[in-house]
Amino acid sequence: MKTDYIADANVLMSILISGKSQYVNTLHFFKFYAPEFAILELN
Repeated sequence: MKTDYIADANVLMSILISGKSQYVNTLHFFKFYAPEFAILELN
């Protein structure tokens, strides 16, 4: 069962900057929604 979450852009950036592999699994397991500017920053 997938659960949906709204993620703050600062939280997403902290996850990416940390480089911890367990966060990658978390991002794949759940469905996240974020503001458009956060998605643009990820690209």
